[in-house]
Amino acid sequence: MTSAAEVKLFAQPFLARNEDFVFQRRELIRLPIRHVMTGFVMDRTSSVTNIRPHWFAGIQFGPPPWFDGGIGNFIDGAAGGVDDASYPARLLAELERTTADILDKVGSIQGILDYPWVPIFGSGIRPQTKAILLAALGRFAEAEVLLAEAVSLDRTMIDGRRRQMPEFFRTGSKRWQRMTAECDQLEERLKHLEELLEPLRLREPAAIGEVLHRWEGLSTKARKVERWWQPSPFPFERK
Repeated sequence: MTSAAEVKLFAQPFLARNEDFVFQRRELIRLPIRHVMTGFVMDRTSSVTNIRPHWFAGIQFGPPPWFDGGIGNFIDGAAGGVDDASYPARLLAELERTTADILDKVGSIQGILDYPWVPIFGSGIRPQTKAILLAALGRFAEAEVLLAEAVSLDRTMIDGRRRQMPEFFRTGSKRWQRMTAECDQLEERLKHLEELLEPLRLREPAAIGEVLHRWEGLSTKARKVERWWQPSPFPFERK
């Protein structure tokens, strides 16, 4: 697998030409960071010499414990080996092309919603994520409908898993412990989603903003990007 130091070396030409990007832990992060963080992840592969980059646009205000939400995909033309003399120039060209063609368009809440995302699995952006994006834009009625349905489905799924566990896993076994931990994390995430759903139902903008800003602060700290983050009001708070 390529090391972070090797990846940083190959990223230097791009960083030198694009001063609005910084390097952190195999990631090229675009600045400034507000509600959405965009950039590239220089993924490892099974080969000790290969790099496989992908682009991402992730919301900073996703719910704990994973703070997830966003879009991204691999850049096939940017994959290559560090022992290939032609690779640095090709990597630079592909990163700059993707910045112009994609990152410039998905660096906002509305941009993520508008992007014609083609998922590898599933049928589109997750309803929980779409609901949170809509809430941030002030489209509270749409967000409530989506989030209420997602919360109900998540509750059914978690309860079903917990009921089935004794049938498939011996209590206390490693697999039982792993499944229990996964259910606990899903439960924690569900509670945070319910925390947003309540003020959406009541149409309380101040309470909605409080939840989203709190998630954003926790997410920024967890991702270790506080020094680049610029806190700002959500679109519905500017009206």
